[in-house]
Amino acid sequence: MRRRHRGVGAIVHAVAAAHGGTATVTSRPGHTEFRLMLPSGSPVPLFPAR
Repeated sequence: MRRRHRGVGAIVHAVAAAHGGTATVTSRPGHTEFRLMLPSGSPVPLFPAR
């Protein structure tokens, strides 16, 4: 069963997906860590040319 992304997790997941990367989260009481892995030289520009 796939978990639904909410809050900050949804934002991190959306950024990863938009750039062909992955996102993971580890959590314990009082500490949550997101890891965002993006490919080097991603073909999707951060600021598209006008």
